[in-house]
Amino acid sequence: MLVKRASCSLTILFICFICIAIFASVAGAGADNKVLVLEISGAITPASDDIIANAIAKAENEGFEALVISLDTPGGGLEETLAIIKTVDNTTVPVIGYVPEGGKPGQLVLLS
Repeated sequence: MLVKRASCSLTILFICFICIAIFASVAGAGADNKVLVLEISGAITPASDDIIANAIAKAENEGFEALVISLDTPGGGLEETLAIIKTVDNTTVPVIGYVPEGGKPGQLVLLS
């Protein structure tokens, strides 16, 4: 009975080791992928749309896989917001948006 348990435990341990080795190699396969993260806080101003446009240009020109924009904003100018939406719509780089809890005005930009 003790030998049977030890054999079963060793088999489970071996299977776990193999699974870890497989998942570690899969996780390491994308290590060269780069993601650019941009944090915007405060009101959306003319400078905000320039900052986002520059981040998008950097992501496109430097081979980033995606751009993550974290928007923690109480809102801001409508023209700037529309410019940001247009810039995000026209990029070839995937843009991932994050709005912290309570950042409802930032959701307008990210819903576009």
